[in-house]
Amino acid sequence: MKDSRKHHIGLDVHKHYLIALGVDEDLNVVLLARRVEFSYLETWMQKTLTKQDEVVLEMTTNTWQLYDELCVYAGSVLVVHPPHVALITRSQVMNDKIAASILARLLAKGLLVGIWVPPQEVRELRGLVAQRKKMTGLATQAKNRLHAVLQRHHLVPPEGNLFQAAQQRWWLALPLGPLEKVNLQSDLETLQFAENQILRLTSMLAEIANQNEPITRLLQLPGFPGTARQGRCGVVTAVTVWAAIGDIQRFADPQHLVGYAGLGTKVHDSGMTSRSGRITKVGRRDLRVVLIEAAQVAANSHPPLEGRTGSSAAAPGTQQGHCGHRPQTARGRLVYPGTAQDRPLRPTRSDCPEVLEVCLPTRKRNSSGRTVGCPVRSPTPGSLTPGKRANQHCLGLEETHPTATLHQQSERRPKH
Repeated sequence: MKDSRKHHIGLDVHKHYLIALGVDEDLNVVLLARRVEFSYLETWMQKTLTKQDEVVLEMTTNTWQLYDELCVYAGSVLVVHPPHVALITRSQVMNDKIAASILARLLAKGLLVGIWVPPQEVRELRGLVAQRKKMTGLATQAKNRLHAVLQRHHLVPPEGNLFQAAQQRWWLALPLGPLEKVNLQSDLETLQFAENQILRLTSMLAEIANQNEPITRLLQLPGFPGTARQGRCGVVTAVTVWAAIGDIQRFADPQHLVGYAGLGTKVHDSGMTSRSGRITKVGRRDLRVVLIEAAQVAANSHPPLEGRTGSSAAAPGTQQGHCGHRPQTARGRLVYPGTAQDRPLRPTRSDCPEVLEVCLPTRKRNSSGRTVGCPVRSPTPGSLTPGKRANQHCLGLEETHPTATLHQQSERRPKH
């Protein structure tokens, strides 16, 4: 017979089994540590879990499938990011039972903050983007090995693209040993396979983009269509951003989105020491990479932004950088004109005072020698009340850090 009391159950998940341990509100163990094979998981959940129970598990390879199965029987299921559970990651004595116990006790006291659980369509789209990235890496590795053959034998390649189909016979006619020719042919076949898969996956992403209005809006922004110059078509960039963000309504403001991408500046403000550093690089790496690429392309090729980057731009946080009707872009900072928080996206205009900025902070020093970071969104004229300053250093920890509920207390900025 099931126990009707509320239990807090921690799961330490492995490839073929999990370790489960449960405690009550007073941290008394009510469910002894037990190893549950996945072949027996359905039966265990039916016998053990109730709609009053709370379950927590760490993010791992098979988390989403396990999450969907647990939600049928448990009242709530929380997924946490492993680096945020420092008692587990930094413990000097650790085993499966201790890990499950720590998760259960932290859950009982409300000390864990879960990550966002993407819906099924977002999971599948992320997997498609990741698969294309793997194929791109496979093609790059094959090309590097083929280039190494030319360098090793001091061979002069012909003009043009070495890896197009017309050059296949030239590669096979190289004066190489029989075993090295086998490796060469294997690399050529690997390259051809990877490129075919990239074309197939890219066409699928293009079909998805054509059926999704938010993705087509992203393609209107400066820098997104132009990323094909760096080997990434604009459709792939837009789909990557959309899949990484998911439901944008889950971010309270642009600062939290910047923190989720790991583009906020590091801040240390304690005692007499107050400084900021480089970007945190904590968050989704794929989102951060494509946004930086889009910012670089827009700064180098988009007419309204071309030539307006570099150290000559006004320092972030200054009156000139915030309130001008023609906002300048500092190095590493991308401005998307024509977008307001409370209005739908419309065609871009370089003279529009309302902008949405993707924050790519860099180390820049003002006249006092203090390092400052780039703000996320430049306020429109009149939006700042006298005597108040925009917070430049909100790291967006609400989406990525277990102490996110205290983010308003932990925000710090240098005292100027």
